[in-house]
Amino acid sequence: MPVNLIGLSMGGMIAMDWMARYPDEIKAAVLINTSLRSCSPFYQRLRWQIYPDLFEMIFHSAQTREADILRLTSNHFSDDLVLQQKWQLWQRQSPISFRSARNQLLAAMKFALAGKLQHKMLVLASRGDRLVNYQCSMAIARQWSADCILHPTAGHDLPLDQPVWVGQSIKAWLNQLE
Repeated sequence: MPVNLIGLSMGGMIAMDWMARYPDEIKAAVLINTSLRSCSPFYQRLRWQIYPDLFEMIFHSAQTREADILRLTSNHFSDDLVLQQKWQLWQRQSPISFRSARNQLLAAMKFALAGKLQHKMLVLASRGDRLVNYQCSMAIARQWSADCILHPTAGHDLPLDQPVWVGQSIKAWLNQLE
């Protein structure tokens, strides 16, 4: 039985790859703040303005790095100390090595879609995304004739910043598919 997918950022790339490779397994997908190399230039897919921040993070402790990541991905919770502590705890419980982080970044940069997408898709994007330019998501929506909804202030982690808005947007979209 086909499933509906939700993919955020690199998860959106993985969702698109899954749809292209195994089209019968997927009914529809929601892609959130994602990008494709074939649709957008590298300096929009990872905003050039944050390159210095990413470089500095290499020299930060794992604890500080989690606060840095929250600051880059959330516009509404970047100064939330309780959330920072939770993220730091998760990092201690399941550490991400520098090598793994680098490999994920390289994989996202190199990702190219191998095939066409015929599925119904909703693209959600944040105008306030400081990590990836929201125009990357709009380009995907244009490329695949997908529905696209923009949030005016949320950051890259749209479900963190605006969970109710995301849920309502997905629910309304799924209802119109039926």
